[in-house]
Amino acid sequence: MKNKIQLLIFLSTFLFMVSCSLDNSSSDTDSNTGGGGIPTSVTTSSTTYTIGSISVTLNGQANPNNLATSGYFRYSEIDPGTGNDTDGTATGSTSLGTGANTVAYSQVVTNLKAVTTYYYWAIASNASGKTYGSVQSFTTSVTLIGNATSVTSTTATLHGLGNPNGNAMTGWFRYSTNNPGTGNDTSGTRQPGGAGTLSLGSGTVSTNFQYAISNPLSSGTTYYYLAITNGNSGITCGAVQTFTTP
Repeated sequence: MKNKIQLLIFLSTFLFMVSCSLDNSSSDTDSNTGGGGIPTSVTTSSTTYTIGSISVTLNGQANPNNLATSGYFRYSEIDPGTGNDTDGTATGSTSLGTGANTVAYSQVVTNLKAVTTYYYWAIASNASGKTYGSVQSFTTSVTLIGNATSVTSTTATLHGLGNPNGNAMTGWFRYSTNNPGTGNDTSGTRQPGGAGTLSLGSGTVSTNFQYAISNPLSSGTTYYYLAITNGNSGITCGAVQTFTTP
């Protein structure tokens, strides 16, 4: 009797603000390495995700169908064309047990490059072979943030970095004495004030932007701040950083 693994992969939230959608497609299977059937019937569902500039969480589900099964992922900067177990970098694996029900699993991928497209696919493996999810892609955030400089008891200069990727891009900052938790464009004070922005041009290389806070700061106070850009991918928020005035 053939053993089947039904695998659903999707990408979920870890940081910040670039939204995309994944398309439905089928996947491939390895040849049978054991005495049972080759895993089949793998689909990838459409999902919406947010992606940060340095890390993501990959999530999957698989039905072991009564065989000891493990689930993991591979990811690469090069499109492999179809899922396989040789290209790119493999994540750690998760035991999915030996039951007959769908089991969810996830892996966090860290130390990613900013402004980079990654291709990824889920893999489920048991004694009958391996099943590969369809290859999908995501692009990491275009916004990075640098340390605040020229920090005094009343002012500081904030720094950001964004890549326009050939489209007009603007940038600005937000800061607050309250930790917003994750980057957003509503918390704290915007700089430049009002709807002011800083032009990053429309080039294809990472471009620095900075702004000296015009509102007087309080001495001996910790501030939370982030860089924000608006370009072809929409509004993107960098990681929340801190500085403390003397």
